[in-house]
Amino acid sequence: MTIRYECPECSSALKIRVEKAGQRGKCPKCRASFTIPEVPEEGDLVDMPLEVTPLVIVAEESIGSGGESVGLNSDLAAAGVGLPVAADELKPSVAELMQEHQEKRARKKARQDRLESRTRNPLLADAATSGSAADAITRRYEKKREEASDAPILSRDQRRAVEERTAIMRFGVQLGAVLLVTTLFGYSLFNFVLADRSMNLVEVTGKVTLRGEPTMTGYTIRFTPVQERRGTKLEGGPSSARVNNNGEFRLLYDALTVGAVIATHEVTFEDEFGVLQTIPDDYARCEVTADGDNRFEFNF
Repeated sequence: MTIRYECPECSSALKIRVEKAGQRGKCPKCRASFTIPEVPEEGDLVDMPLEVTPLVIVAEESIGSGGESVGLNSDLAAAGVGLPVAADELKPSVAELMQEHQEKRARKKARQDRLESRTRNPLLADAATSGSAADAITRRYEKKREEASDAPILSRDQRRAVEERTAIMRFGVQLGAVLLVTTLFGYSLFNFVLADRSMNLVEVTGKVTLRGEPTMTGYTIRFTPVQERRGTKLEGGPSSARVNNNGEFRLLYDALTVGAVIATHEVTFEDEFGVLQTIPDDYARCEVTADGDNRFEFNF
């Protein structure tokens, strides 16, 4: 025979052997100390259903108009006691009550855990109510979009004023972009043209012949300034020209500027394919001066 006992601290249902009645024990779950109760004389009533007082209702039909009962069980009716309506219903045992109590506690704890998890992570709460995290994200996005679209209703004059301000701002942005591009273009043009023309450039011409006859038609002659070791630092690049049918050339610093930098230049010839040609060392260098003729004859 065992004793069914409920722990006073954690309400756990315990089964204890009847031989340990009256001794001190500890709950294996919460380690709380308690005294094991004695077994009632009636025996182990824990597993037995408790006595029940049946519901007694006096049927109105069983009592006559003169207060005398009629029908069956007239003696009980005369005594004021009717037939039990639910005589077969019995109260649950202590074990069943304890099991029901434990189930309620477990359900309550599960609800509390779900509430705490939703409080810590609202997205999980949305997922739990909507069915999935994707639905929760979609619902949040739609909510934000609806909040953004809830713009105040403007009158016609207000809308017109807003449109005018928007048009003025757009025009200002476009005008600023045009001015910026124009400024950059003018600055680049100044550096490309005016700065180059401000350098010390002089006109350089000449003729290329072979035994007195024009030669190297279509070739490119290039004058590249040579930096002297102890001389003034040169500012400028090479000049070039294409030899015409008469063997003559006129150097261009760029597409718009005629001339070459005043300095000592290294002379090279390139054919139509850009291949360098070998020339005598006597013609490998030419001196471009500020007050000289600066016309060079290359007679091979």
